[in-house]
Amino acid sequence: MTDASAPLLPPEQRQEHHDIEEPSHPTDDAEIARRLEEGLSPTDVVDFEDLLRVQPDAVISFLADQGTRKLGSFMTEDVEVLPLMQKGTIWTLGSSLQDINYQSTWEYRLATDNYKAKGFPSKVEVEAHVVTLRNAALPDDRGILNPLIGKWLDGSVSTKVFGLPAVHAVISFKWDKWARRVMLFEFICYLVWLIGFQAWIFLFQDENLDLSLRQLAHTTSGICTIVAAIVALIGMAPFLYIEFCTITEYGAKRWLSVWNVLDVLTYVLQIVISVMFFTRWQVKSDTLSILAAIQVLSLWWKVQYFARAFQQMRNTFLNTVVAVIRDVRWFMLLLLVTLWGFAGAYYILYRDEQSTTKFDSPWRALTSVFTIMMGDVDTDLFYNSKKPLVGCIILVVFLVLMVMVLLNLLIAIMSDAAARASDDDGTKFLCSKAELIDELESSLPGWLKQDSWYPQYIHFLKANTDVNKNKNLEGKLWTLEASVNSSEDNGDDDLVEGVREELKGLKAEMGELKKMLQEALGQGHANGGADHAGKGHSPGLVSSAVSSVTSFLPGGAK
Repeated sequence: MTDASAPLLPPEQRQEHHDIEEPSHPTDDAEIARRLEEGLSPTDVVDFEDLLRVQPDAVISFLADQGTRKLGSFMTEDVEVLPLMQKGTIWTLGSSLQDINYQSTWEYRLATDNYKAKGFPSKVEVEAHVVTLRNAALPDDRGILNPLIGKWLDGSVSTKVFGLPAVHAVISFKWDKWARRVMLFEFICYLVWLIGFQAWIFLFQDENLDLSLRQLAHTTSGICTIVAAIVALIGMAPFLYIEFCTITEYGAKRWLSVWNVLDVLTYVLQIVISVMFFTRWQVKSDTLSILAAIQVLSLWWKVQYFARAFQQMRNTFLNTVVAVIRDVRWFMLLLLVTLWGFAGAYYILYRDEQSTTKFDSPWRALTSVFTIMMGDVDTDLFYNSKKPLVGCIILVVFLVLMVMVLLNLLIAIMSDAAARASDDDGTKFLCSKAELIDELESSLPGWLKQDSWYPQYIHFLKANTDVNKNKNLEGKLWTLEASVNSSEDNGDDDLVEGVREELKGLKAEMGELKKMLQEALGQGHANGGADHAGKGHSPGLVSSAVSSVTSFLPGGAK
């Protein structure tokens, strides 16, 4: 397999990189099981297929506990990792080796495609990690994503599993390496399909429906209409192929979902409309117009499919709607039954008044009470009837019960459901990307796939949020003290006094913490090397903690 990380190394280190020998891979299942139970060491080599075969029930727990290993950390300029810190994401690269010269590799990578920011640079700490399982990025059921998506579709795991560092790293690598470009190609095909069909809609509107297809092809507008219909079919073709491959890969049970049902509906409508147009079968009927209207809405609705892959739209409209409907379906049934009850009451009340056409049939009575619920109240309709008192009493009860009580309860339930739908939106976003990646892998022809898409190991870099948060805390303390001094100069005595008291209290607490750590440090020195080797305090660790606390105190602890 092609080594994907060697080109990212500085030229003087590439030979050293190739000279490193990876430990041998055990072939005995018993030996693999023993290593997995004892915990993988940095020299162990285990494929994801081995884990899936030997310990299928422990896949999730292994990914959570031993899925990644920290290689080390180093300091770099914040302008190089600014996108990493702003988006809360990770950077990935592939390699044939589990252990690499991580600092040189990543510094070369950052220098190659760094983010040019304005202002002066400062140092931040970043951490280099590696996914411990070899060949975790392989396609289909040989890699991590396909089995996990299968478990998720079966309802055996939640979307939180896609937020595990090992799974997150594989998703990010595949997306950045190739899936984003393939997704962009799909989006272009979709635009071709959408624009072609929209053009056909406008051209077909003015078409002479008495002409045959041959006669239509001899007119300029007819040629344009035929071309637009063909373009729409060409734009649909890749999606039809992808859907077929997805059904073959997942099976009918796992394939069945809201997205896929809508997709199939769109394909069927497009084919039926095209057949009716080219064969000139019932082109004058209302059926073609109705199908075309539904298809227009279906195509615009399909935009939500691509919205799943965008960071800014991670919680898509359709996902929110599905979650809300799932929560309010029984309440909606109660609302519908209540609505039907009032419709029946008005229908029987005005059965002998033919002039009151809004309630002269069950269907019209239902639509009338629905429009009243939406605010379109015509009181003259009830005043001018033969039973104005009864009609107005029913109207008041309906408005109080439906509009003031049940509708507001529905809004509250829907708001709560929408809020819950946005919970864990980060892991749901990763799950959507993983599903898209797996669908693309199942449909891409073999000649298009490259070896560099499937390296043996995935390395990733992330910002050390703990250290960087401490730096932000230090800056906030200094800013707070500067703000107090500035306010004092401007004469804001009350504000200055309140903030200064809070600042003194914070300094006092941190001073006590410093004193306790210094006492622990002294005790650690007194205990000697034996305690350091056992359960005693580590002088280096305590010294680092004391230094960190001291650095937080502007002007030192008082």
